[in-house]
Formats: sequence, structure tokens, C-alpha cells
Amino acid sequence: MTLPSAWSSLTTSKQRYLSFHGFVQHARAGHLLGRLLTQQAAAAEVRVHEVGPFLLGHFRNMAETSEREQTRLAGRAARIGLIADGAGDSRPC
Repeated sequence: MTLPSAWSSLTTSKQRYLSFHGFVQHARAGHLLGRLLTQQAAAAEVRVHEVGPFLLGHFRNMAETSEREQTRLAGRAARIGLIADGAGDSRPC
């Protein structure tokens, strides 16, 4: 493993770790909302209190936020990979 490749892997892993730490509560809340929206045991309460559209809106918003974060991380990983490939490719053509 070359130094640029190691740098790329470590940098990308660090960014994913930091993102996970920042989004762990977000992911837990999304999981809870998903259960409230899909489990039969919660269906009666959701209907009685008419909170289905409210919960669904929050769930959709959280899913979109998570998708944007995953897209951001993928873009950064691609840029870091390109930088590492460029720095590691010192062979003449």
C-alpha cells in the first residue's frame, strides 16, 4: 500500500466515522419513526391521534437529510481518491 493510498483510506474512514457520530441520534430517531409508521401495535395510536402525516413528514425529511449526507461523503471520498491516485502515480507514461 502506497502512502497516498493509505492517506486516502484513513481520511475517508475518519470522515465516515465523524459523520456516523454526528448522525447516530438522527438514525435512531428515524428508526423509531419508521417503527411507529409501520408496526401494527402503533397503528391504532397513530390513527386516533391523527399524527400519521406529521410522522411521515418528519421521516421523509430525515431520510432526505441522511441521503444528502451520504452523497456528500461519497463525493468527498471520490475527490480524496482522485488526489491520492494523482499523488501516487509518479510513473512515466
